[in-house]
Amino acid sequence: MLVAASPSKHLAARIAGTLTAGLGVAVLVGWALDLSALKRVWPGVPPTKTNAAIMLVIAGVGLAVVARAVPKRRERLIAGAAGAFCVALSALTLFEYWHSLGIDELLFRDTTGSALPGRPSPHAAIGLLLAGINLILIAGLRARHVRAAAWVNNTLAIVVAAGVVGYAYSVDYLRGFSSVNGIGVVALVALALLVIGLALLDSEATWLAVFISPGAGGRMARRFAPLILLSPILIGVQTALYDHPVGHAIAAVVVTAAIVMTLITGASALNRAEAQRKTLSGLLPICSHCKRIRDDAGYWSQVESYVAKYSEAEFSHSLCPSCLLEHYPEHAETIVSELERSGLASGVEDAVRE
Repeated sequence: MLVAASPSKHLAARIAGTLTAGLGVAVLVGWALDLSALKRVWPGVPPTKTNAAIMLVIAGVGLAVVARAVPKRRERLIAGAAGAFCVALSALTLFEYWHSLGIDELLFRDTTGSALPGRPSPHAAIGLLLAGINLILIAGLRARHVRAAAWVNNTLAIVVAAGVVGYAYSVDYLRGFSSVNGIGVVALVALALLVIGLALLDSEATWLAVFISPGAGGRMARRFAPLILLSPILIGVQTALYDHPVGHAIAAVVVTAAIVMTLITGASALNRAEAQRKTLSGLLPICSHCKRIRDDAGYWSQVESYVAKYSEAEFSHSLCPSCLLEHYPEHAETIVSELERSGLASGVEDAVRE
């Protein structure tokens, strides 16, 4: 079964699946109307092939359908079938690199001049194969399937990262065999959406866990994430546009400055968190009558206000047995009876009897 995730994560996963399917449909429209902008985004990069677009549509629909708090059996079957379709077609595509099966141009003819017309790149096929396996596992009923899906998702994230680096540094073997048979930009973006959407369904076990952690480590990871992700890409783009020692020096200075600034702000945030922790663990001046706490500035605050300000704790008000009897004696017996039926009468019944 799927590990419970927050409603916002399910919504984000559904959006990722819908966008993935939309990108696949856009590519198919591009092939149907021979619109190069929809097939390859800009000239000089590999187009996203028809079979890859079909798999993106199917995988996106599967993700959008299964991204529910408690997916129904029919929704899990749809997601599993979508994953199985992607696994089968991507596996056949990879097999075609040894023996052609004639499945590359069943829907549209490839007139882009590719050495292997209509055939998705190995990079795209491997990514869609992993996405399909991930869908099959995430739609399963057993917890071990979800754990296995997390490892598959981590591998898919590496494949996507390799494609991004391949584009940033113009390394053909990281994005496919050549510029005419590499993974298309649309396919790479769609795979990135899939890896994020699938990770959101079980974020605690995937690479996403560290970035969404509410603790100090998670906050630090979120601060460094943009820098870590963008630095190699920016350096690669700079090398392609301005491959000169001066350009390298400028890029090094900019990246170093960004690292230092991120480190300083992150360290400052951790220091503030540590100071707040020490404040709560130290000696707190509290009024013996009204129970207010005095802060460092000399102001007196309610206990719940003070704790909420200096920690991540939240309060849920209730009544202890003594206060229940003191302030609401006429309702105490009724409340105790209700608590007994719900199994929550521990300590209250004894107090009422006294």
